[in-house]
Amino acid sequence: MTDFSKGFTRREFAMGALMVAPVSGLVSKLVAAGSTSAEPASANASAFAKASADKSAESQAQKIDGVEIGAITYSFRSMPNPVDIIAAMKRHSAIAPLVEGGELKEYSAHLIPEAGLSMMPEMTGHGLLIAGDAAALCLAAGIWLEGVNFAMASGMYAGQTAIEAITNGDVTQRGLGGYARRLSDTFVLRDHRKLRRAPELVLSDRVQHLYPSMITGIAERMFRVDNPAAKPGLRRIFREERKRAGVGVRHLIKDGRAAFRSFG
Repeated sequence: MTDFSKGFTRREFAMGALMVAPVSGLVSKLVAAGSTSAEPASANASAFAKASADKSAESQAQKIDGVEIGAITYSFRSMPNPVDIIAAMKRHSAIAPLVEGGELKEYSAHLIPEAGLSMMPEMTGHGLLIAGDAAALCLAAGIWLEGVNFAMASGMYAGQTAIEAITNGDVTQRGLGGYARRLSDTFVLRDHRKLRRAPELVLSDRVQHLYPSMITGIAERMFRVDNPAAKPGLRRIFREERKRAGVGVRHLIKDGRAAFRSFG
C-alpha cells in the first residue's frame, strides 16, 4: 500500500488534479456566490459581510445532492492502487469538507478499451449491432483521446441501420450490413485505421517512461553548468542520456517511424 503522508509524486498529482481542480472550482464558486462587490465602510460592516458570505456559502452547499470523486489510472503495475488514490484525494483540504460525514452511495470502476482497431469485435450479428465502448470505439492516440464522438456517431448509424433493416424485413447479419459500411465510410473507422499504430506506441513503456526520462535528462544537461569541466556536445549528451534511460537505437528508429506514419 502506498504511503501518501509524504505527498504525491508528480504523476500521481497530475492524475488526481483531474478531479481536484473541478471540486476546487466548486468550492470557489460557493464562496464567491456569497461575496460582496462593495467594500465595507467599517469593521462592523466587514464582519457583517463575512457572516453573510459564510451563510450564503453554507446555504449553497446544502443544495448539493452529492459529490463524485474519481481518478484515471493507466498501469496498475506502476501506479498505486486506485482505492488508495481515491482515499488520499478524499483527505485533500479542498475535498474533505465536502465529503465529511457523507454516505457512500456508489463505488464503481470502468475499463477504457484503448487498443483501438486491433481489439474491435465483429460489429454485427443476427439482430445485433455493437456500438460505443462495447465496440472498442475509443482512440487513445496521445495527441487525441476520443470516445464520446465515436459513441454518438456509432449509435446514430446503428439506429439508421436498424430502421433500414426493419423496413426491409431483414434483421439478419446480412440485413444489418449497412452498419459496417456506415462506420467504414465515415470518420469513425477512418480515424482508427489511420491511427491504428498509435495506441501501441503511445501506451508503450518507452513512451510512458523511458523517453520522458531521456528528454528531461538531455534538457537538464544542456542548461547545466559543470565548470571547470568543458561543456559536452549535444551528440554526446544525447548518446549518454539515451543509454542511461535504456533506449536502444533500434527501438528509437522503430518508434520514430511509427510516430511519423501515424501523425505525419
